[in-house]
Amino acid sequence: MTLIAFRHARLFRSLVALLALLGLATDVFASPFSLPENLSQDLISESVPTAFEVAPFHESDFQVRWKRAVPADVRIELVPGSLTWVRIARMLVLPRARIRVHAPQVEAMQLRVGRSVQQLASDGKEAPVSLFSGSQELSIQRNGKVDRYPFELVFSPAAGSPAALLRSRVFVDSSCSSFRVEAIEGAPLPVTQWAFLGCRMVYGRSGGSLVPQLEVHLAWAGTHGSVLIGGIPQSMELENPFVATVLLSADQPRVRLQDSSGASFEISAGIPRRLTTAFVGVGLGPYSYLIQVPGEKTVQTVAPITTLYGSYFLAEGSRVVFFDAFPVQGQWYNDFGLYFNTESSRALDERLSFNLLLGFHLISFKSPWGIQHRLGAPQGFEVIYRDALGRRTNLSVGGFFYPPIAGKAYYNTWLRIGSSRIFGELNYLSWRELAGDGNQAISRSVGISVGAPLVFW
Repeated sequence: MTLIAFRHARLFRSLVALLALLGLATDVFASPFSLPENLSQDLISESVPTAFEVAPFHESDFQVRWKRAVPADVRIELVPGSLTWVRIARMLVLPRARIRVHAPQVEAMQLRVGRSVQQLASDGKEAPVSLFSGSQELSIQRNGKVDRYPFELVFSPAAGSPAALLRSRVFVDSSCSSFRVEAIEGAPLPVTQWAFLGCRMVYGRSGGSLVPQLEVHLAWAGTHGSVLIGGIPQSMELENPFVATVLLSADQPRVRLQDSSGASFEISAGIPRRLTTAFVGVGLGPYSYLIQVPGEKTVQTVAPITTLYGSYFLAEGSRVVFFDAFPVQGQWYNDFGLYFNTESSRALDERLSFNLLLGFHLISFKSPWGIQHRLGAPQGFEVIYRDALGRRTNLSVGGFFYPPIAGKAYYNTWLRIGSSRIFGELNYLSWRELAGDGNQAISRSVGISVGAPLVFW
């Protein structure tokens, strides 16, 4: 199947055996996840990460609605420039802001958001508030008496504002891009409503196979009364807004949601019936490459180089990967690598992931002393930025590195852009190995290639 398989059948059989062993020994797992019981409380926490702007909302798009009469000298306003989008539980991106409270001649003041209570100083009456919540409460003490004033911040953009002119008010997170999630509005959401969708794929075993199921986490602001999911009213006690997790599968890849005002939208996703645990693909393109082996003809030319690559799924964020690179013509060599790829961390609103690559590679080349095989262990990393040039188009940069030590050196770096179906890559590959009798073989190549998966299973 690959060049190394034909030339080194024993090594290829060992690779297959290793992957089979990993498949038997490893079960798919995912870290536990659940939506917070009180989103508002999490929203105002400074420990949650900030996120990219979801929509052009402004502080002026939100109005204070008191739930009981307040004294004439008590007033709340949103601090200009304080609106921030933050990511909750990795899947939801919601807005918060800061309020300024005007209430003269008070003995004490408190703001309660969820179960979080903040004391407000009399000289600096500012505090963070949730812009996606039901009731919040301001408590004021005057003359030894405490009065409580519940309020909510209602999304009500003025006509002509950027928030009022949005074509769609259902926003889909980058976590949904890989699963082709779309939100199609039926009766358009009124200007006082908006919704956000975040996604996560989980897997369960059925009949010896792994069956995918997509969790769509929904936050819907401005709903009133009951919400129907798939035509069935939800029995949960509703507040404004509505939060739920909707499960989609290959048998039920879409669902319609509607509230009592008649506003509705449909969520659809592309979900396979079985998890693809492994694939093999190929990349091909022109490279300028040099190879010098003592006793062999030096070759410096432009020629196609083929890269075979594959992946075996182990668990959420972990997989085994391999690659095999060789020139189609000219002086022959083969570069084969087998690595464990694990996600280490994420940043930039969950879009940038840092992956570690731990394993080994084998360089094979022809010399006057016969076919030489040199085992090495360059370690590497890969940084992936999701939705870099649109949904499902990722940008990645990475490499394997082994600095010059005892006559060996290895550098393999790449810049890749594309999707899971097709990608383009700029690649630089350089290695130095002992060829025999203390002589060194050297190879350097740089070029571009286009790749795509060939076989899935």
